[in-house]
Amino acid sequence: MPSVAPKVSRTQRHPWTMTPDVDFIVDRWGPFVVAGGCSGHAFKFGPALGRLVADIVEGGEAPGVTRLGRPALKQSAPSPTAPITR
Repeated sequence: MPSVAPKVSRTQRHPWTMTPDVDFIVDRWGPFVVAGGCSGHAFKFGPALGRLVADIVEGGEAPGVTRLGRPALKQSAPSPTAPITR
């Protein structure tokens, strides 16, 4: 609509889906395989994450760094504006 002047009615900064330790979650939880915490940067890890998820689906073990029960996931999430640290 070229005759209508653009007007921003609401803005929101990019929402991140990030774990407290900034690592992915790829693990088995009962009969389910859970994969998340990718915050948009997972695109570049897509092939490796796909292989890892497939391995877990077929009965493989999740590496410790991606497990749901790792200690870092028991802490509270940082503020959305806090710098990313490891």
